[in-house]
Amino acid sequence: RSGYRVVRRASDAWRDADPAALDVRGRPTLADARAWFARPAVLRTIRAHSDRWGSMLEKGKLDAEVLRRFHDEGVTGGGASIYLHTGCEAISPAKAERLPWHDPAYGRANGAAATLFLADGLALIGRAKVFYDEPPGFCETLRDGGTVGDAWRNTFEIEAAAPTWDRVGGDIGRKRTYFWSLLGDWTLRLVDPGPRAGE
Repeated sequence: RSGYRVVRRASDAWRDADPAALDVRGRPTLADARAWFARPAVLRTIRAHSDRWGSMLEKGKLDAEVLRRFHDEGVTGGGASIYLHTGCEAISPAKAERLPWHDPAYGRANGAAATLFLADGLALIGRAKVFYDEPPGFCETLRDGGTVGDAWRNTFEIEAAAPTWDRVGGDIGRKRTYFWSLLGDWTLRLVDPGPRAGE
């Protein structure tokens, strides 16, 4: 599903923005992803079936190889972004269950890391599990002036304050925040650039 309404919560100034120019819905292709990455954005969300190497799109996989091509072609470079990635296992290191962390193949070509380094990422919050959820309060904390690290921590605080485990997914869901991690600079915050000229 689209994450536009969630990301829009990060700034009151975005409330009336036109989603048609900013959101990619339905069954996006790699061509749609290419156009999306070419548009500058300070906050992005990726919501697609994913694994450790990338996200599955209608035609093709958004992985390190594709992101490298976008980078080399100058598609990315429109400006630095904070990413909220809700794809399953997006930040899980490849082959982590079989190889030690110091093996050269450990984590090679991880999709979230490729997004961070090849698609103008400064920070990325993502999950290392197969579970359909997102970090509650993340965008609202950014809106209120908190850092990316504050927003990540707030996710744990919101879930910990739930009166019953059913409110946080029940069974294994009650520990779902444990699978979220933050890559990149946790000290970043969104800064309101103020009104544009003439406004």
